Amino acid sequence: MSNRDADLATVGRMRRAHAEMVGLSRDGRLADALADTDPHRVTTYVVKILDAAPGLGKVAGRRLLARLGVPAFARVADLDEQTRAAIVAEAQAKAEAKAEAKDRADVGGPAPGNHA
Repeated sequence: MSNRDADLATVGRMRRAHAEMVGLSRDGRLADALADTDPHRVTTYVVKILDAAPGLGKVAGRRLLARLGVPAFARVADLDEQTRAAIVAEAQAKAEAKAEAKDRADVGGPAPGNHA
């Protein structure tokens, strides 16, 4: 196998690993994604994982990182346990608040101005 083939194989493994991390987050398993120790997975940017987290999104994820003092393009490997726990706790609280607001809106009937 040539160097080029080996490099392409490594890049392919890293892309799959990053996609798996984003998939974990999208499935609501943010804590699992941030706790992963696979050498290919921990190079994933935290912001990419937060972008995919349900109930969080791009803007809220970036604001969360800024509030915690985490650089915008920190990788999972750059986080300490305390920061990981804070990210998970705040992301879960945000997702729960969003779900409660949706439930309240669903119970209240149609939104103002939407008359049937």
